[in-house]
Amino acid sequence: MSISYEKLFKKLQENNITSYIIRKDKIIPQGTLTKLRNNQNVNISTIITFCKLLNCQPGDILEYVPDSVGENEAVPKEEAVSKEKIVPKKIKLKRKNKRPDNQDNP
Repeated sequence: MSISYEKLFKKLQENNITSYIIRKDKIIPQGTLTKLRNNQNVNISTIITFCKLLNCQPGDILEYVPDSVGENEAVPKEEAVSKEKIVPKKIKLKRKNKRPDNQDNP
């Protein structure tokens, strides 16, 4: 699965916000801008920054793009993660006895 930020760049262009302005005003770091151009993962705070700047919702600036190999297909049984790996085993804790078993012995 991947995310496309084409909508973001279209919206920036509609609002006359260039990459020069983004860098000059330090809206986001240059590395993050490069990640967006390459449709790589970015921090949610980056998405929030652009939503505030453009007065929009996340769906207005990004789009989910499923992989071409049928993302909705079931995972083959041998690749599925077993329940044991997901759910931690219960651990019994030993209690320390607060009272001595035999109170007659000093």
